[in-house]
Amino acid sequence: METPTQRNGFRRESYILSVDVGTTSIRCHVYDKEAQIRGSYITKVNLLYPEPGLVELDPEELWRGFVKVVNGAVQDSGLQMRQMEALGISTQRGTFTTWDRKTGVPFHNFISWQDLRAVELVRSWNNSCTMKAIHSVMMVLHFLSKNKRFQAASLIVFSTQHVTFRLAWALQHWKQISQAVAEGNCYFGTIDTWLLYKLTKGLYPVVGWKIGPEVVYLAEGNAADTGTAIKWAQELELFSDVRETDAMASSVANSDGVCFVPSFSGLQAPLNDPKACASFMGLKPSTNKSHLVRAILESVAFRNKQLYETMLRETHIPIRKIRADGGVCTNDFVMQLTADLFGRKGEYTPILQSWERALKRSMNWYGKP
Repeated sequence: METPTQRNGFRRESYILSVDVGTTSIRCHVYDKEAQIRGSYITKVNLLYPEPGLVELDPEELWRGFVKVVNGAVQDSGLQMRQMEALGISTQRGTFTTWDRKTGVPFHNFISWQDLRAVELVRSWNNSCTMKAIHSVMMVLHFLSKNKRFQAASLIVFSTQHVTFRLAWALQHWKQISQAVAEGNCYFGTIDTWLLYKLTKGLYPVVGWKIGPEVVYLAEGNAADTGTAIKWAQELELFSDVRETDAMASSVANSDGVCFVPSFSGLQAPLNDPKACASFMGLKPSTNKSHLVRAILESVAFRNKQLYETMLRETHIPIRKIRADGGVCTNDFVMQLTADLFGRKGEYTPILQSWERALKRSMNWYGKP
């Protein structure tokens, strides 16, 4: 925050660093007290695919990318590192690694939230008698009490995006990890934990969301691969700049009957099919790049609609306001189609709101006495 501070007898202005570690890129902004961006830097995230269905990231490469964007953003701002008073981090969830407690060396690459190695373990749990019994009991309890906690428990299903199953897979298949656990020499963490460990060489507690005396519960649906699909299309040279996609999609009246299924890492709620494959359907000689791009962008809006309907159907809670989040918010075509499908207006900003989340975390920390 751009407030005067006193250190070593000199008066200076201070600012906040905000870092977003996404699936395809790492970005950093320098913010002033007015939440205005003073400097920025971005670098790509390299995903590794050692086998079909497996998605990993190199922990040390990710760390180097983090350091690179922080230094780059500060340099771009024309400020000095000592003027950075706080750091907020927003990361892709569900991506984790384990590392040696003594040396800090990772036992393996980050296992991405998109990874499917635990698919059979997930399927066995979802089809187990235990899960069926839990669903049945919770349905009865919800019917008797109308308590929405029981309703939530009656609907829950596991997916490969849940860290627990991929961690269980790692413990079963990699003896080095299970041995380290037995010896008390194993640390586990998601990307934010890893980054904080590298910054401080220690772990930190995670606090749940609570406003006053009331605990707030969330219903969450996830549509993966939005960024992956767009990046894939760009690598196929359907377009050179993501900003072109809005105009390309709008340049044709429709997708010419082409449909795209955005499932590079399976389909999430409400289908929960981890083995679903991405595909184009309805291709014909008249199909051109603009039709393909439009089909990809339409798939984003259609998945939004699918999740919206699932929320209404399963929670029975009226949705009064809709806010859009993430880089896709800069695409007017996707936002307009989503609003049309919802039959209502949404709120979104052209700035990535992941920055806002990281910034708010920084400001919350900075505002403490």
